[in-house]
Amino acid sequence: MRRILPYVFLLLAVACEKVDLTKEEATGGNVEWSGPPVGTGEGTAQKPYTVEEIQTLPMGETGQCWVIGYVVGATYRSMNEAMFTSATSYTSNILLSGDSLCEDIRNCIPVELSGKKMQKAFALPQNPAGFRQCAVFHGTAARYFSKNGLREIDAGHWLLGFDIQAICPTPQEWEDTVIVLR
Repeated sequence: MRRILPYVFLLLAVACEKVDLTKEEATGGNVEWSGPPVGTGEGTAQKPYTVEEIQTLPMGETGQCWVIGYVVGATYRSMNEAMFTSATSYTSNILLSGDSLCEDIRNCIPVELSGKKMQKAFALPQNPAGFRQCAVFHGTAARYFSKNGLREIDAGHWLLGFDIQAICPTPQEWEDTVIVLR
C-alpha cells in the first residue's frame, strides 16, 4: 500500500490540473487566438471584419486585421478563373464569401496563402472538408487579383460548422404600432 500511495497522489495531481480550453492556438505565427468571434466590424480576433466590410474598406488604411468568411473556392491568375469547388488544384489562394453557397466572384475576396504552412492548413486540395465552411484569417488587407482581399496571412483558424449569422444577424424590419389610450 505504501508503494502505491505516491502514485495515487501523482495521479490525483495530474487529474485535477486546471486545463484552459477557451484559448485555441491559431495555425500560423504568434497571433493569439481566443476562440470563436462574438461580433464583427473591428478587425480583431473577437470582432473580425466580414467579407462585405473588406470589400468596402479603403485598402492601405486598414493594415493587419482578422477577417471571417466561408471558404467557397480558389482561383488561378485572375478572379475570372475562379472555381467554386473543392476539387480545385490551386493551393496559393482561397476565396472567402459571406455566403456559404456563393458562386459569384463579385461577392468574394481572394485570400493569399503564402508559404507551405498556410497552404497545407487552408488550401482546398489539402482540406476538402473545409469547402463551404467558415474560417477566420489574420493578414494584411490589400489589393489582390485587382480587388480588395487579404494578403500576407500569418494565422488562421477553421470554424467548422460555425454560422456567421450567429454573431452578425441580418437586420430585421420593425413594424411601428401606435397604441392610443383614451
